[in-house]
Amino acid sequence: MSYYELYVFLSTRTLAQFNYFSYLCTMETTIRTYGRTELAQLYFPAICPRAAWAKLRLYMSDYPQLHPLLSNTRRSFLPIEVSLIFDTLGRP
Repeated sequence: MSYYELYVFLSTRTLAQFNYFSYLCTMETTIRTYGRTELAQLYFPAICPRAAWAKLRLYMSDYPQLHPLLSNTRRSFLPIEVSLIFDTLGRP
């Protein structure tokens, strides 16, 4: 990312978005229950939650062991599911 792109990225964010982005970058990822967009934001903090979830879902579809997690109707992942995601994709 060039300095200009970084400037444009930072200048188009509101203070609340920037504070949330900073919080996500410094947050230690623990094994606990995560909402699906919350988990996606950990992996892709620079994009909106909906797009982050779509991108995480796309990445998860590449791994057969994660396919059952994509068919859940819940909007959250249990700690055991988060552990499987972290083991497969790596920690964010």
